[in-house]
Amino acid sequence: MTFESGPNAPLPPDPVGPVLFALSEDAEHISPSGNPGKVLTVVRQLAPGELENLQQAIQTVTNVIQGFIVYMTQALDDLAESLQRIYAEASGMSRDPNSRRIELEYRMLNVCAAIKMFEEHIYSEIDRKYGVDSTQRTEARQIFNKTYDESGAYRILYYLRNAITHGSRSLLTFIFNATTGPNGSPNYDVRVNLLRDKFAASNAKAAIRQEIQELPEDPNTLAMCFEVLPVMTALNQQLMPLLEPALMDRIITLAHLINETSRAGGYPVLGVPPLLPAPSERGSTVDVPLSVVPLPEPVRDFVATVVNANNANHQ
Repeated sequence: MTFESGPNAPLPPDPVGPVLFALSEDAEHISPSGNPGKVLTVVRQLAPGELENLQQAIQTVTNVIQGFIVYMTQALDDLAESLQRIYAEASGMSRDPNSRRIELEYRMLNVCAAIKMFEEHIYSEIDRKYGVDSTQRTEARQIFNKTYDESGAYRILYYLRNAITHGSRSLLTFIFNATTGPNGSPNYDVRVNLLRDKFAASNAKAAIRQEIQELPEDPNTLAMCFEVLPVMTALNQQLMPLLEPALMDRIITLAHLINETSRAGGYPVLGVPPLLPAPSERGSTVDVPLSVVPLPEPVRDFVATVVNANNANHQ
């Protein structure tokens, strides 16, 4: 690891306590030991108590991004994997188009279940923290209702699992078509359509049954599974401040941290350097052993997503 003293905020000769670094990669940079690659630039020494505040902010965001929404993303990853398996077996599928139907239905039901379980989890957490008659529960209900009203994919998938569980698997039909494009490359069309007439006879909510019945064609629920991910992501971001009231303040704290190290040409890293050689014994660069912790990449990505969304909403 190569250590560089930043031009704008140099460390004292013997820095004590935690330091904010900017981590960058430079394939052309060779340290005195001959090791290329990573460069830590000192941004500044952290103020008393700042490291603890930053660690708390990182933990709060980590709790959010590793919350119940991960079941939705995992269910979609599994569904995508099943689709890739179908594409890989395309030649055999033409002889047996239903060979993967049960697998796709199973994966789709996991997506539907994740939607419903996410709602139940949020209400459970709010009730535990604030009570069943809390204003937070009312706010959560309003957010869920707005999402339900605005997203057809969310509405249909929300009721699909229950309709299949208490109805019939014949609600869905599997369609697979393989064609060859002009350049000879294969094109696949895989659909799992919801049969409108059969769904109309299910025990789903009357309004959603009527909505499906009035559609011009049977909806492709397989496509809806992937359409609903950004809907669920936005829903999660709206609900998290109710569960983590300090979330936005901590996101702002981390956003400032990211911007600060970005101006120094790197990525946030927190650490405590050892005693350095005396200034007279070192140049601008010196190899030192460091115990540092980079800002987790998922945390950085989440902060960037929230900040960008807020900026877009205020434009």
